[in-house]
Amino acid sequence: HILFNCSHPEQAIVWRLAGEFWAKKLGSPLLAPSLGMVLGSVLTMFEEEMNAKPSGANRLYRILVTESTYLIWKLSNKSVTQNRGTAPSAYAAHKRWVSLMNEQLKIDCFMATAKSNQNKILVPPGVVLQTWSRTLLNEMSLPKDWLRDPRVLVGI
Repeated sequence: HILFNCSHPEQAIVWRLAGEFWAKKLGSPLLAPSLGMVLGSVLTMFEEEMNAKPSGANRLYRILVTESTYLIWKLSNKSVTQNRGTAPSAYAAHKRWVSLMNEQLKIDCFMATAKSNQNKILVPPGVVLQTWSRTLLNEMSLPKDWLRDPRVLVGI
């Protein structure tokens, strides 16, 4: 109920933003939100023509669906337990979602530039670049090595 059928607007806002973000990445709409979509998000594999995996789409889908689901859960619980049933404004829900995606981007950038105890990179930089390509704010004007630039933001 909270994730898909709730009358509070934050759920619809988060899924709309997720859909717009996905369309920006792949040019196709996000599937209608459902329990099956959420549970299957970690196993979903997208393919383009000739059975080639789209660059970073599978990884971004996992991040997008799981983080959007968790945000809806947090916003709904907060409105019930702390705000006496009052939902956050559309602006507040939008801001929280964008902030969440930017945080995920920053985590990925850190993991692509930091080294583990064994002196290995945690996530290959190419994986992060492919995951977030076509989703960044002013992407065409970013420096080539934008993974180390803390000012990079998602564009939505």
